[in-house]
This record gives sequence, structure tokens and C-alpha cells, in this order.
Amino acid sequence: IAKIPDGNTLWHRMGDVGYFDEQGRFWYCGRKAQRIRHGNGDLFTVPIESVFNSLPNVKRTALVGVGPDQGRPVLVVEFEPSYQTANTGQALWDQWSSIEPRIEEIWYGEHSFTSFPIILIHKCLPTDVRHNAKINREQLAAWATEQLASADR
Repeated sequence: IAKIPDGNTLWHRMGDVGYFDEQGRFWYCGRKAQRIRHGNGDLFTVPIESVFNSLPNVKRTALVGVGPDQGRPVLVVEFEPSYQTANTGQALWDQWSSIEPRIEEIWYGEHSFTSFPIILIHKCLPTDVRHNAKINREQLAAWATEQLASADR
């Protein structure tokens, strides 16, 4: 881990991204290597996923990038096991109205994104074998790429 002096403070480079707000609180945004380098700016996983994770019947979500330079955002949703869904994202869209203002604030806010991410449903997001909470985003991005390629055929 690299140590970076900053006046009387010593920072440690760990690959995490975040910021301090006006009250001095630290807001974690995710891993630098997992951000999506979009044409209008970087998309960070944690702020976007936290909004979708609050939806009823959603177990967890993962934002991944696909396509050239992994710049096309795809949100992958895993529903609670007890929740029966159709093969489309209709269940998620039916719940859209309750969180639409917050999603738009994050998604369209400061970056002026012009399109919403593709949404895919996955039965069980792949996780690190050592930490069930850590989503294997590289594997998930490959899966999303395959899903989109098969949909284009």
C-alpha cells in the first residue's frame, strides 16, 4: 500500500474512491477499478446500487460496464429468492415510481447522462468465494456481455 503525505495527514492508497462532504463526513463510492468510465464522467457503483438495493423484493444489485472500454452501464438485479419474477425487468419497472426522483438525481444529476442503464435480471449474483458479500463484477460483466450479445441476434 502506498503512503501519500498530505501536510500533517498521511493517506493510504487502497483503490477505494470516496469524498468528504461539507460537514466533513466521508462518503464511500466504491472501488476505483470497478468504476464505469462513461463519456460524460465516471460512474461509481455504491451510490447507484444503494438506491436500487432499497427497492422492495430486491436482494442486491451490481452496476457493471460492458462494451468498448467497459463504458456502457448495465445494472444487474438479483431479487429475493421468495420473490417470483417474470423473465423481463417488468417487476423492477413496476416499482420505478417510488424511487424515480432519487434515481434521476443520482443518474442524471451532475453528470448530465442522457440515457438510463440497461437492466438485466440474474438469479444469483456471482460472489467471491471468500466473501459472499463481494460481488465478482468481472465475471458479471462477462455474463452481461453474453446476455446482450444473445439478445442482439
